[in-house]
Amino acid sequence: MTCLVRSIGRLAACSLVLALAPTHPAAAANELFGWVFTGPLPGSSRLVTFNLATGARTNVGGTVANCCLVSGDSAIDPAGNRFFFTGNYTTDMAGDPLRLFTISTVTGLVVDDDPLAAGNWNFLEWDPLAAKLFAVVAVGGNEGLYEVNTTTGARTLVGSGIAGCCFVSGGVSALDFDGDRLFFVGRYNADAGTVNRIFTLATGSGALVTDPAPTLPGNRNYNFLEWDPSPGTLYAVVRDTIGAAEELTTINPADGAAPQVGSDIASCCGVSSGVSGLDPIGDRFFFPGVLGAESPRRLWSLALGTGAVVNNPQLSDTENYNFIEFAPSPLPVGLTGFTIE
Repeated sequence: MTCLVRSIGRLAACSLVLALAPTHPAAAANELFGWVFTGPLPGSSRLVTFNLATGARTNVGGTVANCCLVSGDSAIDPAGNRFFFTGNYTTDMAGDPLRLFTISTVTGLVVDDDPLAAGNWNFLEWDPLAAKLFAVVAVGGNEGLYEVNTTTGARTLVGSGIAGCCFVSGGVSALDFDGDRLFFVGRYNADAGTVNRIFTLATGSGALVTDPAPTLPGNRNYNFLEWDPSPGTLYAVVRDTIGAAEELTTINPADGAAPQVGSDIASCCGVSSGVSGLDPIGDRFFFPGVLGAESPRRLWSLALGTGAVVNNPQLSDTENYNFIEFAPSPLPVGLTGFTIE
């Protein structure tokens, strides 16, 4: 389960992506990708795909040595065959800047590892229509939306930011590319510790779409956030702290209403905040989490319509599952990438 934390780097992955015809070989579609770490330090990481029925993994290319201490969130550009996340090599020195890692989804190797400017890099989202990488970064007590240059790592503030904001849940964000909206869960610095809000930023201006951001139902830990483009629904997986159960909900970003979908998920889950994916064609919500008192994690798959568990195969117990991204198929006509992270 997750709790609200100050906007700082975290050891530890939602955005919808539509992309035009690529100039590079296309990566696999209808695949759930994962970025996994194998220790002990300095360790290594690698990109994998998962068998959704069995949890078995297939390696994508080779390993990346001395990688990685990760933070913030991840995003995927399927047309450009790029997987982004923020972090550091395990051999970087204390005080070294955070890096923007770009991983090839064809070879699994590092394409770029640009140093980033100071700040708490909380969320990443790829917008395929604008062909831009967006980030939400806390700088000097001001949470702001930034465009990030994927070649240099340089960032440009969009708008003026949100003053007095925010305490956030790691990686709990989503992108509505068609509506030009980026969502995240958090609270203002002045809010009580029990408050959760749904923030909606306009990607064109950086302004709050709803101001003040509406509060969400209490007694819940908001672990995951995903946007489903059809019919246009914001989903969340939350922990009911009173009933001690995990639940699938929808969220109305205009007023914060969050009705439950179906029943509680029994004996579930110890989870890593923000590590989730959504299949908009198969109508499934994915996340890794622990069943009851088990040690190995399982790959949970929930039906969006009912909230029921489709399956939950065990995963290898020798890796840390930092990020997952889903690339669905078939693709919309005229498009070569349609992925939700």
